[in-house]
Amino acid sequence: MRRHVAACFKAQHVGWVERNVTQHQRQSQINFAGGRPAASYFLLLRQKESDQRKGDPGLPPLRGTLDQPQASGAAQLDLAGRTPRAPLRDSNSARLNLHSLATDRGGAQGKWVVCKGRITKNKMTSQNKEWPHVCRIIWLNGGLVAVNEPGALVQIRAGLNGPIFYEFQLTTYANLFYMLRQVGFSVMGATFIQDIDEIRGTRPPEFRAYVGSWRVSDMHQQWRQVAHAASQKNEMVLMDVVSRIASELMYSEMRLLNLSETYSTQLCGRAQQGALREFERFEDLNSPPVYLAIHALFWELAVLRDNMAEFAAKFLFGFEKITSFGKLHEKLSKSKAHNDDLATELLTAGNGDGWLATFTAYRNLFTHSAPMEQAAGIAFAVLDQIAITDGSSIPQLYYALPSNARELKEKRSGGALYKDFDELIAASAGRKPMRETEPDALHYLHSILNQMSLLAEQLIQRSPIAPEMVHLTDTDIIGSIQIINR
Repeated sequence: MRRHVAACFKAQHVGWVERNVTQHQRQSQINFAGGRPAASYFLLLRQKESDQRKGDPGLPPLRGTLDQPQASGAAQLDLAGRTPRAPLRDSNSARLNLHSLATDRGGAQGKWVVCKGRITKNKMTSQNKEWPHVCRIIWLNGGLVAVNEPGALVQIRAGLNGPIFYEFQLTTYANLFYMLRQVGFSVMGATFIQDIDEIRGTRPPEFRAYVGSWRVSDMHQQWRQVAHAASQKNEMVLMDVVSRIASELMYSEMRLLNLSETYSTQLCGRAQQGALREFERFEDLNSPPVYLAIHALFWELAVLRDNMAEFAAKFLFGFEKITSFGKLHEKLSKSKAHNDDLATELLTAGNGDGWLATFTAYRNLFTHSAPMEQAAGIAFAVLDQIAITDGSSIPQLYYALPSNARELKEKRSGGALYKDFDELIAASAGRKPMRETEPDALHYLHSILNQMSLLAEQLIQRSPIAPEMVHLTDTDIIGSIQIINR
């Protein structure tokens, strides 16, 4: 019975609760934590394709300026009407309503809203009438989520449908990302929900990684354009390599969303149990999915790294039969190509404590020696606090990457890391990791995705075929086109 109860709780984003519950209590807890069924539609598994030039109709956040900073950070926060840390509210009183996401095309004026698992119409308020009809879910550091339904209100939650920690008001639609940074949060990415199909789940909302811009998504589109242009010129080798780069940029972005979701789910579970302490090491049923998502993103980024190395080797430096960054780095260090600025940059990144060398050390440790949770002993998830600009603190999750990945891999190549079980326990018990030397996995991998997108941008500028917008003509279409009204 205990195993069955745990599975039910996990499906509703709740950690393990060590007590027996009655059938009535069990049902209450599941409804309390999971929220209405429509909330599951926001936990995306893949990214929606979009045309970069035309964009999706009615997608305001993906056009124009991302930030509109005011005269000063202090003035901006005053204008926003920020509040000190709000009392925690349970998810029954703080669930997403998704006002104004899709227009009612059938008669009376109104907007769609999800209520108790069904879709109804909701009348627009004067406060939100001029606001773009987009719900923005901003994935932040440590499992925190910022929710901005149509209107000025922004809520910082413990997970998507978890308790609210903090609220503030926007002065304009466009300054959301700026204000989140001013308050003290780090933005991992954003999900945009704009029509009824995305609420129903017939198509996924769009997620984009945020690296100060939408560069990851932009690079995905541009590398696809190179692939299309190469196919039109029958350059099949080039088309193959750049198509793989485009795919890995998209998959890496999707993996970042998945990792943000697992953090969010676990933080929500801790909050629902009232287990939010100033500092705590713990492990619950939501921990394995987090480790799995960390490993998956490391793997995806490693494939992207090697695909870009293959492209650089063949089409920039003229090296044949090189399909990994390690081989490219070795070849560059022995050739005259290091006079090239990009070659010098790649050598630096792959040497010593360079960003690619450090990333590769982590990836090799977790792939060839031990999974992250066992790499340095017994690992735990950490619950700590992030200090924001008004002086208050908000709980967040922290999964510490080891500071000595290369050393750990060398030790493990010689056998077990510890000589006996007592030494293992002694090395793990009571240990408090430090973010300065043991970075959080989500924050670190987000920074690596940023670096990879910068490298992708440099490489594409030297592509033998430039990106070309895809134009479809009658000769490209097989069969007839049908338009289906829903």
